[in-house]
Amino acid sequence: MLSKAAMERAGYLLFALVLGMHGLHRVHGQAVAPQLVQVSVQPTSITVTVNTTHTLSEISAYCVTYTLVRLSNHPMTRPHFTKCNTSPIIAVSGLEESATYDFVGFYNLTDGFFSPNSSVTGFNTPTAPPTVVLNTTSVDFFTLTVFPTTLDTISTYCSNFTRILLSGVYSPLPTATQCGTSSVITVSGLPAAATYNVYAWYSSHGNDSLPSIPMNITTIEAAPLAPDAPKVTAITMNSFVVHWLPPAPERQNGPVAGYTLQFAFVSLPLPAINVSLNATTFTHVFLASPDTQYAVSLFARNAAGSSPGSLNTTVRTLQAAPGLPSVNTSSNPTAIQVQYSVAPGAFELQDFTVSLYQMMSLNIRVDIAMETTNASSIIFSGLSSSTTYYVDVRARNAQGAVGLAAIASDMTKPPGPSAAPSGLTFRNGGITSITMTWIPVQFADINGRLLGYNMMYMWANTEN
Repeated sequence: MLSKAAMERAGYLLFALVLGMHGLHRVHGQAVAPQLVQVSVQPTSITVTVNTTHTLSEISAYCVTYTLVRLSNHPMTRPHFTKCNTSPIIAVSGLEESATYDFVGFYNLTDGFFSPNSSVTGFNTPTAPPTVVLNTTSVDFFTLTVFPTTLDTISTYCSNFTRILLSGVYSPLPTATQCGTSSVITVSGLPAAATYNVYAWYSSHGNDSLPSIPMNITTIEAAPLAPDAPKVTAITMNSFVVHWLPPAPERQNGPVAGYTLQFAFVSLPLPAINVSLNATTFTHVFLASPDTQYAVSLFARNAAGSSPGSLNTTVRTLQAAPGLPSVNTSSNPTAIQVQYSVAPGAFELQDFTVSLYQMMSLNIRVDIAMETTNASSIIFSGLSSSTTYYVDVRARNAQGAVGLAAIASDMTKPPGPSAAPSGLTFRNGGITSITMTWIPVQFADINGRLLGYNMMYMWANTEN
């Protein structure tokens, strides 16, 4: 036994068959049945093309006959209507949305004959898209209301949302869907300052409406989360450079407008210093104190406020370079002794570099020896007598900074000691010995490396 819907469908097919039979006596022998091709289906209109291989010059009109057979899943019996056009593209408007229409097509020939009817084609008009109104936007959610265009019972309201931006940076995520029985839809658990492309639709009697016009919704900004610790490098005794990376988009909570750099004295009871910066990623801090340790932290700012500070990065500015050493020299025929010192300052003295050289003609410097030592004097030996030598002395601090060079010159003396020991004394050392003492010859009078002393003595009693 046929269902009611099947019987109604069969009845309409009988209608189409009767229409065809009605025109049998007027059907042209060479006419062929056209085909219906869908152009577009809208909630209240259907556009089709009546396709035929017949010669166009013999066709006076193209026609469709249509009838409503189902509305919102309810079977309907409605009169049929016919619409003709001189163009094969025929638009039928004023239809019901969420409905089923059956169409047949044919064409008229210029001699008054008709073509056979096309086969019956069913078209389903969709439900019109809803109107969507944004109710509330917050830091982590938004709420919208879906207004349907039909009075039918709505079973489900849905929203599609796709993230496209995060803190102004392109950051797409796959589309998500949220459905419910209420026309008010709240999408929560979102990040701040995130932009979503949103559209909605609803279902009635198992049929989905067309989607609404998409809209972009952006959650409200919030203060940023703390950025990562900056990288700090001491450049001079009075400055250091700070580099950092912008917070990741999911930590910005809104486009970063700038930063605040804070540097505090680690071991001095002085207030911290704050420097406001634009949206850069590095800065050069001047006017710091020499050989001073600082704790540097970074704060990010956006339109909603400032982040907590980053973890501290400590840095110590460079020590001051040592000053110009004071230098004294003394010589003998084969050696030069160099004595030096440097005034204390804001540095830790590491060592001295002492260079010995000669100046030849045309101001050509010929280096002879160089020593690095933390002693306060050095002796260069194996030199030629009666020769002028130059020395330059530079002090270096514990961080490797080298001060200015102090330059001095000296001429080695002729060979042989130039003075005798002085202060010779005698003391009875026992029955068979005496003890002699004397003051050594000064370095400047040795004129070379001291090898020893020669001693001569004779009996006081010449008879023995």
